[in-house]
Amino acid sequence: MTDIVLDLTLPPSVNITRKVDYWGHQKAENWRKDNDKRLMAAKQNKYRPITGPYEITIHIRRTAMRKDPDNVLKCLLDYCVSRGMVMGDGPNYVEGIHVLWADDLPEQCRVTIRPLST
Repeated sequence: MTDIVLDLTLPPSVNITRKVDYWGHQKAENWRKDNDKRLMAAKQNKYRPITGPYEITIHIRRTAMRKDPDNVLKCLLDYCVSRGMVMGDGPNYVEGIHVLWADDLPEQCRVTIRPLST
């Protein structure tokens, strides 16, 4: 099974999306829809779902980050689950999460999901 590689814009902070306010939820929904279109245009929307354990590496363009890097993890992981790339983001699936800075990305962040043999 091959890696899934996604070039995405930076998602909204978990601090915004987890509050009970329409604006935060709408911002997250707009981000999801926008990135669905980006992946389709870049032909990154065709992947074989990863059904077992995996590691996820997130490269973030440092200049795009105005918040703590951990604040974007929840939205990115939830996006991968909601789009059927992986079966879940709990301890039965995620074996490791790596967040790194990178300055040479085509978008604000690159997500690489690497399946692990079971």
